[in-house]
Amino acid sequence: MGMVAFAMRKYVKQIFDTNGKPLDATHIADAVIKMFQAWESDKVNNTLNFMFETKESGELCRLFVQNFRLNELKGYNDISSLTDARWALTHEYITEKGFPLWSLKHATNFDNLRGLIDNIVKISTEKDFRNQPHLMSQTLAEIKQLKFELKELLKHTNAFKEGFSAFVMGVAIEKGLPLKEDEVDEAIAGMRKHLGGDIGYWSEEEARNAYVIWRAQLLEEKRRRQEEEIRRQQANDMRTEYTASEIDKLNQRKAAAIAKVKQIKDADIVKAILEKIIEKTNNSLVISLIKTLHLINISVYILLLWDNIAKFQTLKMTHKCSLGI
Repeated sequence: MGMVAFAMRKYVKQIFDTNGKPLDATHIADAVIKMFQAWESDKVNNTLNFMFETKESGELCRLFVQNFRLNELKGYNDISSLTDARWALTHEYITEKGFPLWSLKHATNFDNLRGLIDNIVKISTEKDFRNQPHLMSQTLAEIKQLKFELKELLKHTNAFKEGFSAFVMGVAIEKGLPLKEDEVDEAIAGMRKHLGGDIGYWSEEEARNAYVIWRAQLLEEKRRRQEEEIRRQQANDMRTEYTASEIDKLNQRKAAAIAKVKQIKDADIVKAILEKIIEKTNNSLVISLIKTLHLINISVYILLLWDNIAKFQTLKMTHKCSLGI
């Protein structure tokens, strides 16, 4: 037992537990004792599961901590492995930012920097990243090469939000579901409800789908409101009881409409208006007036039409009000 413990001295802080914490001399000595106890009892001891981290893993850990200042996060002043760094980045750092790491891709036009961010996202979120040694070595080289550009990007306080907002606007165009710039915050709030979970693990595809769902629901709600408003207006048009205040407001609206009609000079516009009136109205008087159309100045005819409608509606309402209703 003593010889094994002595031989393991060179692996102090080179072997890590499954949580990514390096084993110091005391932990290794304890592990050796537990190993012999497991042999003697012929029982499995799950606390004896350990792992080695490669040189690339150690360097990536150091650079992640350095560039994203992970050691400044509360409770993360002793990040000693890539496993620790990945957890700090995806759970704490990204939660503070409020947007996924890949948002930064959409906050820069530098293709090489976008590629680097993609690779960092893969290492931070994919379980089998260790099976891709080329990914780790490439990311390590790119972080060193683009150290200044990455640092400058991370210096901008709003880089994450601006990047995510640009992503949302791009999805809106891509999916044919347009969005105004002043609607972006509303869209992001709606998308959050559909995405849920840890922000650090949102994928771009999930975010695209969340936008489509949110926008489709919003448009459907808008369509329903419009239909309800149309039904309400139609029901209002068919009313026979009005207050004096309503009569006054209606006359004002009619006067404004007549003033507009007086300005019309294009017969095609007038025809379109008449067709719309016929399509939407439930008033038989209006339809009868249009059926008696003669070859007179079309604008004058519409004025007559409005005048007759106004007289008819005012007569009904005045009569109702005179009865004290």
